[in-house]
Amino acid sequence: MACRNLIRRHFAEQLIRPHGLVGRWIIGPLWNRRNRVLNDKTLQALRLREHEQVLEIGFGGGRLLAQMAKIVTHGHLSGLDASPIMVNRVRRKFQALVYKGIMDIRLGSAEKLPFTDSAFDKVASVNAIFYWRDPARGIREACRVLRPAGLFVLTFTAKEDLDRQEFGIPSFYEDEVISMLRKAGFYRIDVSRDRDAHRAFLILTAEK
Repeated sequence: MACRNLIRRHFAEQLIRPHGLVGRWIIGPLWNRRNRVLNDKTLQALRLREHEQVLEIGFGGGRLLAQMAKIVTHGHLSGLDASPIMVNRVRRKFQALVYKGIMDIRLGSAEKLPFTDSAFDKVASVNAIFYWRDPARGIREACRVLRPAGLFVLTFTAKEDLDRQEFGIPSFYEDEVISMLRKAGFYRIDVSRDRDAHRAFLILTAEK
């Protein structure tokens, strides 16, 4: 039991901030595989256009950024992640787009986004809210960097399924997140539920 708890704790730490060989070679590809459906559904909800300015908070392995880059061909994509390993990995992966000025990859936290007010048309985050130290502040920051009438798409694993995995990661009820969105200044909040082979998940869309 003690060994199993130790393994779970180590895996949770890797999910929060990937590091070392495990973080470099396992966590990124694992996120891309396990969050594939969540990323696909988030992409649909974003309803992207080719000229838009778009931010992803907590890009992990970079799968959603890759999908968005196929659509946003005359705008700009920004990605932010708290893990230096993920930032370096994704910068290398998209070095051609970064060099051309189409994509910007930054290290930072959701609670203090390094972007000016009203910088983006759309902001997305997939299964990252659990790792924010202050989710309410992260949501307020997402609102701050969105332009008026901008769209925020927040996708995350349902509380009941995340709790069942026993990783010790914070989980949220749907109403908790809706309350945080409203207090941050979002309105026209819509919630849809879906599931993949691994878990149930929620997709929340909100306008500024």
